[in-house]
Amino acid sequence: MKKLLSLLLVFVLLFLIAACSSDNKKTEETVSETIEEPVTEIPAEEEEAEPEIVEEVKSIMPPMEFEMLVMDSSFIVLEDAMILMGYGEKEISVWKTSGDIAVNISGEGDNPGNKKILEEADKWLSENYERTRKELEDNYLKATEQHADIAGANIEDEKALNVREKYEALYSIYSELYLTVTNPSGTLESFTLKYAEIGNDFTDAMNDFVSSLE
Repeated sequence: MKKLLSLLLVFVLLFLIAACSSDNKKTEETVSETIEEPVTEIPAEEEEAEPEIVEEVKSIMPPMEFEMLVMDSSFIVLEDAMILMGYGEKEISVWKTSGDIAVNISGEGDNPGNKKILEEADKWLSENYERTRKELEDNYLKATEQHADIAGANIEDEKALNVREKYEALYSIYSELYLTVTNPSGTLESFTLKYAEIGNDFTDAMNDFVSSLE
C-alpha cells in the first residue's frame, strides 16, 4: 500500500513538474510574442504653419514724378529758409539790446526768456513778408510730410537717387534752422555761432542740391 502511495505521489509530482514546464513555455512564448509585436507609432500632431508674411512692394516711381515731388518741397524749403535766416538775424539784433547777452534763456515755462525776442522777430516778419510764425510752422509741417514721401519713394534712376541724397541734406539743415530760430535759447554768443554755422551749411547744401538737378 505504501509502495502504491509512493508511486502515486511520484506520478503526481512528475505531472506537476510537467505542467509547470508547459506553463513556463507558454509564458515565454507569450512574452516573446509581446516583445516581437511591432509598436504602432502615434503620429505627432502637425504644427500649424505660420502665416506667410507678404511684404508690400511699392511700385517704382517714374523719374519725372519724383522730380516734381522734390521740386514742390524744395520750393518751400528754399523760400522759407531765406525768411528764417532773416528772422534769426533780427533775433540777434534784439538780443544784443536786451541786456541779457551773457544770460542763458529758454522757451520753457509760463514766462519764457525768449518771449520778447520772438515778439520783435514776429513784428519784423509781418512788416517784411506779411507772414506769421504760424504760417512758417504750417510750411515746416508740410515740408516734413513731403520729405517723408521723398525718402520713402521707390526709385531706381541714378539721377533721382542723387537728387534725393542732396535734397535730404538740404531738408535736414532747413529743419535745424527752423527749430533753432523759432525757439532761441542759450546765450547770445552760443546762438550766434550756431546760427552762422547753420547758414554756411545751408548755402553749401543748396548749391549741391541745385547742381544735382542739372
